[in-house]
Amino acid sequence: MRVEEPDRVEDAWREALAADRRCVVEFVTDPAIPPIPPHATCAQAKSTATALIEGDPDRTSVVKEGGKQKLQDFLPGCPG
Repeated sequence: MRVEEPDRVEDAWREALAADRRCVVEFVTDPAIPPIPPHATCAQAKSTATALIEGDPDRTSVVKEGGKQKLQDFLPGCPG
């Protein structure tokens, strides 16, 4: 499955995780917004952030945008 629009990331994760077979998802979106699954736990988000901080040259932007995205999941209507 190829995802080219940021607003399709959540639906793509849900579809992939609900599949009855292996599924490959290719995210072709803003590289500063990590494709975090909608049900990611705090531990998974922390692990992702740690991996980004240790190896991604654009880490500040990625962590910032990912944090904003997750905050919006918890606070609907919160401006991006």
